[in-house]
Amino acid sequence: MFATVRLEVVVLATAAVAIVFLRWHGVRLGRGTVEILVGTMLARWPGVLLAGAVLQAAAHLLGRRSLVGWVRGFVTGRSLVAFGRAWLALAVMSCVYFGLKIAVPLTNPALWDGELWALDRFLHFGVSPSIFAVELFAGTPLVAWIDYWYLLWLTTIVVTQAYVLLDPVRERRVHFALACVLLWLGAAWVYVALPALGPCYFVPEVFDAVRESMPGARLIQQSLWTTYAQVLAARGSGAALEINPFLAVAALPSVHVGAHFMFTLWARRHAPRLWPVFAVATALTFVGSLLTGWHYAVDAYLGMLLAWGAVRLADRWAPVPVSAAPPLGGQRARQQQAGDQGDGDEQHAEGGLDAEHDVALEQRGEAAITDRAGDEEQDRGHQRQRRGAAGAALVEAAREPDGESAEEGAELG
Repeated sequence: MFATVRLEVVVLATAAVAIVFLRWHGVRLGRGTVEILVGTMLARWPGVLLAGAVLQAAAHLLGRRSLVGWVRGFVTGRSLVAFGRAWLALAVMSCVYFGLKIAVPLTNPALWDGELWALDRFLHFGVSPSIFAVELFAGTPLVAWIDYWYLLWLTTIVVTQAYVLLDPVRERRVHFALACVLLWLGAAWVYVALPALGPCYFVPEVFDAVRESMPGARLIQQSLWTTYAQVLAARGSGAALEINPFLAVAALPSVHVGAHFMFTLWARRHAPRLWPVFAVATALTFVGSLLTGWHYAVDAYLGMLLAWGAVRLADRWAPVPVSAAPPLGGQRARQQQAGDQGDGDEQHAEGGLDAEHDVALEQRGEAAITDRAGDEEQDRGHQRQRRGAAGAALVEAAREPDGESAEEGAELG
């Protein structure tokens, strides 16, 4: 319960700070902007929940766990209230995140693209990761596939969030939600502190070789640039922003890569079946962020660092009991646990047999020693008897000459 309160405190406190910050810079989000935010989330909510429920059902079936038990455990007053509070926290987080992101040009007009481009080359020994990715993949079918994968990013995020928030263990749900809140809100404030547009806008000529093969990235980049120009035009006007907040431009850090990396870290401990999937997703998203020109490599590195920090803080502020985290997940884990226990029992039994064997050997050894002692005693007795017989024979031999002399003397007499 205290973990849920910490989650809500973090969200509400950040929301309050963001509102004061935007108002201080004369930024107001218009009613249309808020309606787009809230309306889009409400429209997606049923489908996202359905997808999360399907994934949970599949996980239970693969793990040979009771679906009825999951439903009964989840559909309780306390569980539903906790679920609603976590979803509400993520919804408020999304509003704060997009509100800060869309207003970056109005709060900090500086751009750090030149420094980030140079830092990329410095960290990679003079080679630009963006140029390297373009030259590596240009002219291959992978360009179109990565473009399509990048378009699916938001779907993978919201479906994963729905899947975890439908988890039967409340502590895992709160831990995951808090990690998400810390990552997204932390990234939003970095956007404000270090604004950057991304290499697709800073050095667009670098991506000429792949642009036509990536229609999704090309169209969205055009839409975001149009929105960015509209925000710049509103600078100093004092008018409320009536704009689509989902079309904000910001490069540093990469939440695309950071989110998938955070899911990887979380799954490695709490859903081990899924962590290889998220690890592959992280790698693909990292390559896509370079190939499309959305991000510099350092954007991804900072995004992953923020993800790691978010998970570590969630470990401290909303810890998950060891009993609530499966060691491997599903039937395989239970079989391995049973195997480990069986191995222990077998070792214990073997240890008992070895002990009995040692006792028997010891007993046989003692018996052998006793028999050997008896044999030695018997041999000594036989030796004494032989020595006694030999002594009697000597005495008899000593007496025989005297007897013969007497007989001879009688004959002579």
